[in-house]
Amino acid sequence: AKKIQYKGVTLDIPAGAAANVTWRLKAPANRDKLVWTLDARSADGKAVDRMTATQIIAPAVPLEVWAATLTRVGQGTSIPLAPPGGALPGRGSVDVRLSDSLAPPLDGVRAYMAAYPYGCFEQLLSKAVVAGDVGSWNRLAGEIPAYLDKDGLLRYFPEQTLDGSIALTAYALSLTAENGWQIPDANREKMIGALRSVVEGRLTRETGGGGDHRLEKLTALAALARNGASDAALLGQIGINPKDMQSSALADWLTAIQRTPGAHPGWAAQAETELRTRIVYEGSRIDLTDNNAAPWWLMSTGDEVAIRVLGAILGRPGWQDESPRMMVGVAIRQRRGHWDSTTANAWGTVLARRFASLYPPGAVAGTTSLNLAGASRSVAWPTGSTAPLVTMPLPAQSAPLVLSQSGGAGPWAQVSLKAAVPLAKPLFAGYRMTKQIEVIQRRVPGKLTRGDVLRIRITVDASAERNWVVVNDPIPGGATIVGDLGGQSAALAAEASGGEGVQPSYIERGQDAWRGYFGWVPRGRFTVEYAVRLNGAGTFQLPPTRVEALYSPDIRAAVPNKPVTVAMK
Repeated sequence: AKKIQYKGVTLDIPAGAAANVTWRLKAPANRDKLVWTLDARSADGKAVDRMTATQIIAPAVPLEVWAATLTRVGQGTSIPLAPPGGALPGRGSVDVRLSDSLAPPLDGVRAYMAAYPYGCFEQLLSKAVVAGDVGSWNRLAGEIPAYLDKDGLLRYFPEQTLDGSIALTAYALSLTAENGWQIPDANREKMIGALRSVVEGRLTRETGGGGDHRLEKLTALAALARNGASDAALLGQIGINPKDMQSSALADWLTAIQRTPGAHPGWAAQAETELRTRIVYEGSRIDLTDNNAAPWWLMSTGDEVAIRVLGAILGRPGWQDESPRMMVGVAIRQRRGHWDSTTANAWGTVLARRFASLYPPGAVAGTTSLNLAGASRSVAWPTGSTAPLVTMPLPAQSAPLVLSQSGGAGPWAQVSLKAAVPLAKPLFAGYRMTKQIEVIQRRVPGKLTRGDVLRIRITVDASAERNWVVVNDPIPGGATIVGDLGGQSAALAAEASGGEGVQPSYIERGQDAWRGYFGWVPRGRFTVEYAVRLNGAGTFQLPPTRVEALYSPDIRAAVPNKPVTVAMK
């Protein structure tokens, strides 16, 4: 990393006193952290101190994937590319991942999940699975007792006032089993016991939206089957004809039948026959006839259902020829390089690995050539065990990316266009949002200085009811969110406690943002408030304030934030 030395400062500090030292610097672009080393020497050079500090940089305008596609390289394959409107110059790229396998490259999925800002149990688990991060999973597994409620169901957050969730518990048991990760035995037995009670009708949880509890039973049954804890008697508890099941439920039902000893031999064939009637293709993209009816209250989305449907039939007799076409169709469902939710990206990662083990890479030979706006690259095959990644600068104007193959069959290419694009105006899609900033405590009239305290008031109008909605509001660098910790903090927090309507189930006071997580948001208006103390001086660029339905990603809103200038005094 490049090292920069800044001019020193001379201070007179009396014994027992302290003083502030300030350097006014501009945060560099394309860096996520800075490591500072500070040396302090007495005038005679006899006393020397050194300290090192790490400063995290959060981009106000992050580099994101704005377009992506999957194609087979042939003779002169051409893909038209153009920078998004308003893209910042010099900060974009075109990435091409070449692969000899139909299993989709997961670069965009991993990048999306690594940058994903939220952290409930499901999201922490999903991010660990996508990254293949066993260490993160082991840490989370060690914290499971704090997430379990009295019935053995997992809570989304380690908050004792929250009830556990059937959907979350089933998801955790299913995903870890498919990924080969172990849940500590004592916790696993509690979770399995809770889901058996769900299937047998002895345990329920009220969920918003009036969801069908039989679908909860099915997702619980599939989780039990994946963990070797299902039996034929439990299969008889469902009571839904496969023709009446949504596709998500049909995938769970087929999974449960396949992995439950003593299941009726004709049930799997019946389920598969029904499933075939649901699968349709739009070009190469796979879809399901009930794509828009995914049970969002079970953390399910259109992409997640399509992925789980393929997972339910992968490796089954009679599906060998259909599975590769379905894999390509699932890969093409990605938008901007990833699937539509954290659960879909986790399941998609597991599915891609499983598919690659069942369908070995094809034979690719010769040379792949890439040309974009005068820049050229080439890749010679075979390339070894790692799929090559080619990165080229994003052109300032529209230009075609031309891919061609000579000397043999061509590889698959996943093309991703990355750019940094500021939000120029509010975005409203199912939600509308406004933000107000008021001063609670100001030291100097007419301007903001270090130590001032602000009240942030955010109002959201929701046109649709949804579970697990988050309000994400960034704060200036170095600022602290005032909490109810007693004394002056409690008094200041009370100045910003005028929320109206539904209020957060869990609040995260981070170094970068205030985040309020709502277990359920009905139609209508709600308002939240919090207080923030300004501790750093400078001009701070902020990313947009957002509200998002976590399991209905198309329902969201975002409003841009103006720069915040804070003086020393």
